[in-house]
Amino acid sequence: MNKTVLLCEGYNDAVFLHETITRRIAVTSEKVKIYPELRSFIRDVRGSIQFNISIVQLNGPISPKFPIRFVRQFWYIGTYKMSLGLIKDLDRDEIYERMVAYLNEYLNTKCKKHNINPSITFYDSDKKLKMCFKGGRKVIIWTFGIPKSLEVQVSQALREKHQALNSIRDEDETIRAAIVLFKTNRESIIRSSVDLLSNKKWFARLCGKFNARF
Repeated sequence: MNKTVLLCEGYNDAVFLHETITRRIAVTSEKVKIYPELRSFIRDVRGSIQFNISIVQLNGPISPKFPIRFVRQFWYIGTYKMSLGLIKDLDRDEIYERMVAYLNEYLNTKCKKHNINPSITFYDSDKKLKMCFKGGRKVIIWTFGIPKSLEVQVSQALREKHQALNSIRDEDETIRAAIVLFKTNRESIIRSSVDLLSNKKWFARLCGKFNARF
């Protein structure tokens, strides 16, 4: 299995991705780790602690500049082929076009280009690109947008499934009410939502992305 790093915006996303990968894609949990922040991921990589799949919470919007920061850390990771997935809510915007624009600007700056200097192939219809480096190393960067937001998708699925939640419209309030109703916690609600969302087209597309890379 090639090394894969998944970047997401927050806790809910990280838990949802972990549950999807370990239950729907059947990757064993020992091969997957959630990092609560980028710093802890980089510390593990530099210390030669590397998982097949790393899920990194950025605890905020994903910047289109971030892939460049990641690629500069790529040399510490012991693999010649890596997949970097940027998974974000579409309630903000689509990140792929802004990422490509920034990457082109970066590479057109002579004082910066020498830092990485890759050959690049763009696959705009799939919203991904491939960067090849001297020595045979490759990194594929791809993006995926969750319609509106994960919280909106989870809250809608909860209301559709449980009549007691029908009257609630706010997504965060719906999730909090479900926690009280089922006497559980947020992590459990998010993990169980994988089953509730299994019939959604966007979820099938996400699983297809994972199947193609894992």
